[in-house]
Amino acid sequence: MCLMLKCILKLLLNMLCNNLAWNIYQISLVSDPGFFENTH
Repeated sequence: MCLMLKCILKLLLNMLCNNLAWNIYQISLVSDPGFFENTH
């Protein structure tokens, strides 16, 4: 039970970190339109 709880917490933390990284990535694209145009 304890091990499963740790596993779930680890997964949630991982998802949160990925979400945060994705948000930062999107914000950086919005604040730098020149970069966005160059990559597409």
